[in-house]
Amino acid sequence: MDIGDFVGISGFVFKTKTGEISVHGKSITLLAKSIRPLPIVKEKEGETFDAFKDKEQRYRNRHLDLIVNPEIKKVFQNRAKITSALRKYLDDEGFLEVETPVLQPLYGGAKSTPI
Repeated sequence: MDIGDFVGISGFVFKTKTGEISVHGKSITLLAKSIRPLPIVKEKEGETFDAFKDKEQRYRNRHLDLIVNPEIKKVFQNRAKITSALRKYLDDEGFLEVETPVLQPLYGGAKSTPI
């Protein structure tokens, strides 16, 4: 098995002494083989070499960036927690979240036709 392969694990879920939820695996099955290997962050003499040299490449392959860079993943997790807490607070205070579309002067879309 390689990094990026999809696997199925049979077993039971338990909580460790530190409170982390884990799976005690009884068996593992390879569900799908990775077609291309994942880019890996390398470390040499305490210096980290990022898998993505170009920022533009990182933004175009955000899914890979989140897999191989734990710091980037943590930023997304923290942002989601903050957004969730803010939504909960405002909801508890009686605020209503609404989405208002931005109307454009030009028609667009399959059903938009001038009358």
